[in-house]
Amino acid sequence: MSLPDQLHYTRAAADRIIRAIDAGRDLEAILVDPFLPGLTDVLTWISRDVDGFGARYHRAINARGAPRDPRLPATQDNGSHPGGRGAGGLCAPVRLTPRLFKLLNRFCLLGATDEELPALLEMDQGTFNFLRATNKKFFDTIQKGRELADAKVARSLFLRATGYDAKEDKIFLYEGVPVVVPTVKHYPPSETAISLWLRNRQKDKWKDKTDTEVQGLVRIVACRQDETL
Repeated sequence: MSLPDQLHYTRAAADRIIRAIDAGRDLEAILVDPFLPGLTDVLTWISRDVDGFGARYHRAINARGAPRDPRLPATQDNGSHPGGRGAGGLCAPVRLTPRLFKLLNRFCLLGATDEELPALLEMDQGTFNFLRATNKKFFDTIQKGRELADAKVARSLFLRATGYDAKEDKIFLYEGVPVVVPTVKHYPPSETAISLWLRNRQKDKWKDKTDTEVQGLVRIVACRQDETL
């Protein structure tokens, strides 16, 4: 299976997203549509430039973006940030609005990396790096979003390791009429999840035997066999 197929990429979906961006909508709002792929897939389209989609996305963002007003004061008092000098040179000022922090938090919850976040927030990499290094609220929003995402994953792993019950509706046909019956399904503990949890939480007690230990045992046994001959 090719990479575009693995990422649920289609040219029709890509064209639809670009048209929506041209119309002034942001990526998060566009992907609410159930007939479009999820954000994680589209982020990968952008970062890997699948079928040239990354380049198309950046062109669309740049084409629709209005130039920043140079009269904005270089302070944070009115929600603006002066920018700074990053890897890409002098960074443009950024409006630190509640919406920007909300988007930043959501993208971090969804697993966006530091390389993907600037494009999603419609800023250059240098500006993003400068904000991350100098603005505490910006940095804390990234950290909290990722910590919450990690906590959710850890909770899911714990449930898989210990087993859990979940509500599940089953549908039956009774005299030709569909009937929904609420049930509770038990998911037993997963040996893989148990192993992963213990090997990371109690490494000294549950670590796997190394090849060195096994090879050493084999040499000892071989030497003893030679001594008996």
